[in-house]
Amino acid sequence: MTIAAAAVTTFLSGIGLAAPASFAADPTVAPIACPDTFPTAEAVDGVAGVGWTVERGTRPSSFTATVLGRVTDGIAPGVDMIMADLDSPALTRAGGVWAGMSGSPVYAKDGRLIGAVSYTLGMNTSIAGLTPAASLKALLGRQSETSKVVKGTERVAVPARELDALAATREVTEQEAASTGFRRLEIPVTVTGSATAARKALSTSGRGVGGLRVVSGGASGTTSAAAATEVVPGGNFAVSLAYGTWTAAGVGTTTMVCDGKAVGFGHPVLGFGVSANTAHLADAVYVQRDEVNGSYKVANIGGIVGTVTSDRTAGVMATLGEGPKAVPVTSRLTADDGTVTATTTWCTEPYYVDRAAGFHLLSSIATVQGADASGGSAALTTRITGVRGTGTAFTLTRSDHYGAVRFLGEEIAKPVMDTVWALADTSLENARITGVTFSGSVSETVRQYHVTGVAVRKGSSYVTVPKVITAKPGTTVRVRVTLGDLGGFTTKNVVLAVPVPAKTRGWTGSIDLALGSQGLDLSASSYAALLTSLRNAPTNDLYLGELTLENPSTGRVTRSTVSRRLNGEVTPYTRTLRIRVG
Repeated sequence: MTIAAAAVTTFLSGIGLAAPASFAADPTVAPIACPDTFPTAEAVDGVAGVGWTVERGTRPSSFTATVLGRVTDGIAPGVDMIMADLDSPALTRAGGVWAGMSGSPVYAKDGRLIGAVSYTLGMNTSIAGLTPAASLKALLGRQSETSKVVKGTERVAVPARELDALAATREVTEQEAASTGFRRLEIPVTVTGSATAARKALSTSGRGVGGLRVVSGGASGTTSAAAATEVVPGGNFAVSLAYGTWTAAGVGTTTMVCDGKAVGFGHPVLGFGVSANTAHLADAVYVQRDEVNGSYKVANIGGIVGTVTSDRTAGVMATLGEGPKAVPVTSRLTADDGTVTATTTWCTEPYYVDRAAGFHLLSSIATVQGADASGGSAALTTRITGVRGTGTAFTLTRSDHYGAVRFLGEEIAKPVMDTVWALADTSLENARITGVTFSGSVSETVRQYHVTGVAVRKGSSYVTVPKVITAKPGTTVRVRVTLGDLGGFTTKNVVLAVPVPAKTRGWTGSIDLALGSQGLDLSASSYAALLTSLRNAPTNDLYLGELTLENPSTGRVTRSTVSRRLNGEVTPYTRTLRIRVG
């Protein structure tokens, strides 16, 4: 046995692999942790190679690769895309290259790395595009300008001179290859938590990211550390935006591991350049064949193995060891029977902290109620901490009531997400969120009201509101609002006592009624004003009356507000009552 063969055999034994029989005569095609690079210019039609990826579990299996040519500058200026035809029993079962193969290393017969699977020629085909090895290795030390490119090409057109080679595979015709081109492989995103949170993940409020495909939901993602030695070329590699009660993690493949750093995916996850996301192991459950949208890997997210510090055109690079500092999202909710449910999600991507907070809460409420779509009511206090661009810490605390006949969790999660988003994603200051906590109670009893009538006190009784209310200076106008529940089974009356100032005879104006939340006012011109606006924004359980009076002779205006709170949510309602002081 040669020294090279002995070294590879030792490596395989260390990761629990045996060299496949079909490659026994040339063991150097097995996975190599930190391989030499195969020159991109030598990746020409007919070059044979062997790749490694995981179909099921954690153990990589091999596939063959035949280079078909290159697309010059196909991925980015200075970064060619290598075309290859792949083959293996797993690829046959899947109907071609699947989402989740991103980063799968492909080696030449001498053990040098040709590149990593990163593109595919349409749906359900075995023809893949590879990111060249030189660009992948540059991620380790930023050795070339190509590693600094953040925005690459999501679709690659096939030059006319390369169409013959693609058509010769009988996977596609020249016309199909020309019209379709290569597209960047989608990243299957494993989302855990409630089914509703999984369904809505990464698409809320139009802030989704292309290339991420939510494929599964399940148990909460792990928060424990795993051994970095389990990160191997050809093995599963996951990058999470958040993990814990609500987990969102993209699954790909490790390309290489060099000196405590791992490279994977062969294309961006988010493409933000400098990154601080969490690197995880993953356990592939199966590859789902999908004839319509393309096959994809379903995986459970494993332990934390490091920090993704670079997310660029050629792939992602993680420093193995400790995970990054994360924003904690915690909740402590009490059910009708007194049971307390405490949950935590950790978010490492600032761009997603609003969704991490909302989907964590959505999942926690589903856990308390034992159902995703249940109605009910909740009394909740939300506390958001952060640091302003000036370096000053801030805390925003809001308490409110919520109610819904169905989908209580969604009713609560949406305004929470909007509030966190308003604080984190603003041009006013470069602020960051440091924590979000929820505490309160959740009930399956619906407490939600709507306005069924308005009356005004006249003498000892309430009467229909006249076109113009007449009041004397220094007296009180009593406005009665009748509320009914959504089923119409019960009603309750609430009274607003609106004082009329003295010395306002002859003044005219209005009493503006506002019940329930009227939405967030994000028109603030400074961050301090934004915090004040959010702190003072009307809540769902608030009803108020604002009196505005104007002196018709001088134009002088006076305003006053009275308010009360309910033990439940009121659907939004506004009405203006005219008043004259006589």
